[in-house]
Amino acid sequence: MFFLARRSGRAVGRISAATALPMRGIDRAETGTFGFFECENDLQTAEALVRAAGSWLAERGARRAIGPINFSLNHECGLLVEGFDSPPFIMMPHNPPWYADLLETCGCRKLKDLYAWRYVAGRFPERLARQAERAARQAGLRVRALEPSCFAEDGRTVLEIFNRAWSENWGFTPMHAEEFDAAIRDLERIVDPRLVLIAERDGRAVAIAVSLPNLNEALAGLRGRLLPFGFLKLLWRLKVRRPRSARCLMLGIDAPERGFAALGLSVLLYREMDAAGVRAGIEWGELSWTLEDNDAINRGIAASGGERYKTYRIYELGLAG
Repeated sequence: MFFLARRSGRAVGRISAATALPMRGIDRAETGTFGFFECENDLQTAEALVRAAGSWLAERGARRAIGPINFSLNHECGLLVEGFDSPPFIMMPHNPPWYADLLETCGCRKLKDLYAWRYVAGRFPERLARQAERAARQAGLRVRALEPSCFAEDGRTVLEIFNRAWSENWGFTPMHAEEFDAAIRDLERIVDPRLVLIAERDGRAVAIAVSLPNLNEALAGLRGRLLPFGFLKLLWRLKVRRPRSARCLMLGIDAPERGFAALGLSVLLYREMDAAGVRAGIEWGELSWTLEDNDAINRGIAASGGERYKTYRIYELGLAG
């Protein structure tokens, strides 16, 4: 359900409410989600929006709401609370600083933070490079880029690894084939095959690392206008000049292979993605997002040269029964 706030006929805010999808670690029967939150800097407006979404969810049996989540964690989620000094990357949200104050005054409390990391390409630590090289010499292992002629097949491999590799993470919602195919259709024109890596052992896919050129960089300065010449500018920026930044949005290892990861597969993926970025002309990128309490992943990113520079927050709100 979508709600729109108006004042004197002018739209001043919006919010959505939805019964929860299956999310790992979250009681689906008692939890709803809110998302697509936008609001003027006015507490009365924010309270009206939150109240409308909360009432709708309570009527359907929810005892709490979590968000902002645009339907599931597979889509845009979280409220930016740190890192307002730089623009967002592709498929990441951005909001004015006052949104946190508005939601917290309305009764929302922190549930979980999500981290975004800044990484400069071409600076992979030498000691980790040696560890990656040892992993690369493992019998039967190879890391390859996405094959454009097998785009659909490789895309389905990415989906299968994603659903298994992330299955134990907090808030995980399985991505169905139809949902994934729709996302692929939207992104196919901007995917750089060099930035989509698949690790195989004895011919079987065991891990993925997926980055996308930062479309937001290419859109900068177009002021939201693709006509009459904006579309041509966008194509030139994407295909000729090409973005100099990218977002790594997936890096995961198939659950049955986690023991093999101890031999350095994850480090190898970090190194190979770094090298692929350099070859593609990527100067720096964002790794996003990671859960604040995923210590192993966060330590690995930091050890590889990543610097945490943005924080997004998932809130929870108790609802009157």
